[in-house]
Amino acid sequence: MKNHILLFFFLVSIFVVQAQDEPIDLDSLEAVRMEAYKAKIALQNEQRLLDFEDLVKDSVKRVDLSDLELKLLPDLKGFSQLKDLDLSENDLKEFKEKEISSTNLKELNLSGNNLEKIKFSKNDSIVTLKLNECGLKKIPRSIKKLRGLKRIELDKNQISKIPGFIRKMRSLEEINVSFNGIQISERDLKNCHNLKIIQFIGNDLVVLPENINVLVAARKLNFSQNQLNSLPQSMAELDSLETLIFYKNQFEKIPEVVFDLASLEELDFYYNNLSEVPEGISKLSSLNVLYISYNQIAVIPESLKDLKNLKKLYMHHNQLIGLPPWIVDFDKLEILDVGYNKLILLPDFTKVTSLIEVDVQENDLSEMPWSLLELPKLERLFIKNNPFELSEDELVVFKSLVEDLIEKGVRVSF
Repeated sequence: MKNHILLFFFLVSIFVVQAQDEPIDLDSLEAVRMEAYKAKIALQNEQRLLDFEDLVKDSVKRVDLSDLELKLLPDLKGFSQLKDLDLSENDLKEFKEKEISSTNLKELNLSGNNLEKIKFSKNDSIVTLKLNECGLKKIPRSIKKLRGLKRIELDKNQISKIPGFIRKMRSLEEINVSFNGIQISERDLKNCHNLKIIQFIGNDLVVLPENINVLVAARKLNFSQNQLNSLPQSMAELDSLETLIFYKNQFEKIPEVVFDLASLEELDFYYNNLSEVPEGISKLSSLNVLYISYNQIAVIPESLKDLKNLKKLYMHHNQLIGLPPWIVDFDKLEILDVGYNKLILLPDFTKVTSLIEVDVQENDLSEMPWSLLELPKLERLFIKNNPFELSEDELVVFKSLVEDLIEKGVRVSF
């Protein structure tokens, strides 16, 4: 550590001296600055390792050894009460779970290591395992020995398939294989049939297998950032599905099969190519949250008023010119975001006392929506960049109301 301290102050002194000379070589100055920064980080890392060595092993529950450039696993024996271990962003090539003596370990993070070998022994305690960005070409077979495992993260690897042993892991509920380039096969889906949460984000999927109905336990499916524009009819059989996400895909319309998902509570079609919302959406009586921003929707259909349980409606960045009068009948609505549209008039929201956030910024409103300024539960209000036409007296009233809101802790953007 002494050497790093000397190097740090030597580099800083060079930086100061060079900064006083003329002319200044900017490239050299930047190189010195970078070396000084590296020396500072090295100092901090050495201090963290010293602090680690001073820990009272039999009482510590969480250890953070992330981003320390570790090439070998430090001595973790004796940490009998350890529940959370973070070894992410190091230079570990292999990991052997037997080198950890704790039988209480719940969460293990190995992300950001270029792991060539991973070996787990029989273990009932580990619940969450993170192996993101580890250069993995397949899911390590030894994880099947983690009999209590519920969640596994495998983002940004090179995994091409989901192995058969996954379906035999009865405790496993959630898997994330996003950004792997995996093209889902019928066999992959069969191996996920017990899982409740499945994340297939950013895998360049063009089509989903016809047997998607095997995911009978699924509560949440996330297919964000793919190339999908249609869905298999068998998806209608996913009776337990509560959350369905198609953020950033290629849909030109919401497939009718979606409206057969009676248990659906959250639906996301952000950043697609939708020009309308089909009438069939009225069948989603359990829907709480609807994300359909960043599309080309011009009209809110009459059928939407049947969604009596709607709490959050996001339709910003569309082509809306008006809101239907019945929107004020949503007595559970908490968030209404219709900013960045072409709205010219708003209904009176006085009776929608459940609202806590309203966004109508960047529209064509000339009449001040006074009712929004008096909502009892309001926490956030965005009304900026509208061509409001206010008399001098109205402007005085407006400023007074805004001051009152800000004094109450309400965030107001105007």
